[in-house]
Amino acid sequence: MIVAKRRSLGGWWGAPIYFLAPAVILFVVLFAIPTVSSLYVCLCKWTGFTPQMEFTGLRNFGKLLGNSFPLGWREAGKWSIPYVALVLCCGGLLFGAALKHKTLRARKFFWPIILVPLLISTMGCVTLWKLIVDSRHGLALGLSIPYAWFEGGDARFWLSIRNNLWIMSVGGVFFFSFALLFAAALNNKNLRGRKFFQTMIFFPSFISVVGVATFWKLIYDSKSGLINLALRGLGGEGVQWLAADIAINSVIIMMIWAGVGGTMILLLAGMRRIPTDYYEAAEIDGASAPQQFFHVTLPMMREVIIIALSLWMIGSMRVFGYIQALLAPDIKDAAQVISTLQYEYAFSNRQGIFMMGRATAMAVVQVILVLILVWIVRRFRERKSVEY
Repeated sequence: MIVAKRRSLGGWWGAPIYFLAPAVILFVVLFAIPTVSSLYVCLCKWTGFTPQMEFTGLRNFGKLLGNSFPLGWREAGKWSIPYVALVLCCGGLLFGAALKHKTLRARKFFWPIILVPLLISTMGCVTLWKLIVDSRHGLALGLSIPYAWFEGGDARFWLSIRNNLWIMSVGGVFFFSFALLFAAALNNKNLRGRKFFQTMIFFPSFISVVGVATFWKLIYDSKSGLINLALRGLGGEGVQWLAADIAINSVIIMMIWAGVGGTMILLLAGMRRIPTDYYEAAEIDGASAPQQFFHVTLPMMREVIIIALSLWMIGSMRVFGYIQALLAPDIKDAAQVISTLQYEYAFSNRQGIFMMGRATAMAVVQVILVLILVWIVRRFRERKSVEY
């Protein structure tokens, strides 16, 4: 009689389990469980220090977002128009990418829904919105969403979104300009000392966030800072680099100095993967160096650039350490970002009222915002990538 051998966990099938188990356990404990629990916490009123949690539904989101979206942006001052334009462009790209899919059903049904508001006057749109959120007969009340939950909104939250988008957009332009410039220069084989320059540019990436902030705090010092000493030496006046009105721009400069090296290495690796045959063919056709860069290098680096853009978008939302270590408490309000406001609401509220639920709701909004922006960028990968 033939007896089949029973495979135990110590056999061939057990080996992958033993190797994967630690990673799976860490993923569940450190990521899955906190993520699921945060989705419940954002719907509750909770201080974070007591076991009692009061379920409040969408109240936390209503306190943050409110029904005063235009008011929140108007309080942002002179930057309101660029950011409204940015939101409209992002929305247009999002809808355009979705409607581009041939597999999307009822595309002809969605086109009128998106285009009809464009045909309605501004007053017509405002009137329609008032009918939706009317406190007595509005559609929001019919959906059992109390109107009081969506009144006002948090102006500081909208300001933090503005600052995050300012870092992402304006900082991203300068960040990628320097990264591309350095990568293109180091890709030139005729440049002497390439290894030295590459090391010097990449070196700030090894410094911790606190170290970078401390270094730049000395440079930005109004009395003995290196920049102001140079300005005074040239006959100019010193600048309060950490003042409330320009603090966010000072943070951007510091972030570019600290992170441009890593992106430069990524772009440089993408440039060195491009076969030289393309450049030789372009040179035979009479293409100059700038023409080769814009018509050969950039198109062939499309995948690398998209990855770098995605990393920058995520990184621009994670600037807590730089602002916390660089700016004084009275300046942080002007340079408030989503992560610093989360920390204040959750752990260091000035009134001594800790709002873990609202801070968690803010984190959920932040994640959704990042996912939307990264998704828009990655839609450009739909076109066929170049293989070589």
